[in-house]
Amino acid sequence: MYKKRIKKEKIRKTITQVMTKILCEVLAMIIGYYLLTYEKAKPSDLYREMKIHHDSENLIGLSKEVVIELLGKPAYEDTYRKNQKEYTYHAGSIRKEKLFGYTTDSYDIIIYFDEEDNVEGTSIQQCT
Repeated sequence: MYKKRIKKEKIRKTITQVMTKILCEVLAMIIGYYLLTYEKAKPSDLYREMKIHHDSENLIGLSKEVVIELLGKPAYEDTYRKNQKEYTYHAGSIRKEKLFGYTTDSYDIIIYFDEEDNVEGTSIQQCT
């Protein structure tokens, strides 16, 4: 009877050790995954401002002159579809901080004008 008791205690101890190892390994995997995938984005003030202009669509309907007065001279000016203009402005950047370093993505806002030189739409694109 004494031997059976010792054997049961050894089995319990072994099961406890195995369960503790499994729990520690699962916990280590969860923590490791979090550390490898951690990312915090920090947009610049300029990006925030341009994103507000884009999302609120408050530029739509404005003339080229008003856009230049509001945002300044564009970085690029181009023509698309039957002499319609588009202005490109630097729209800031987003700094993506990771556990071991960071990356910075830069963006442009493109403003599209209709035939009467009024804004018909905008888009924000990542610079390549």
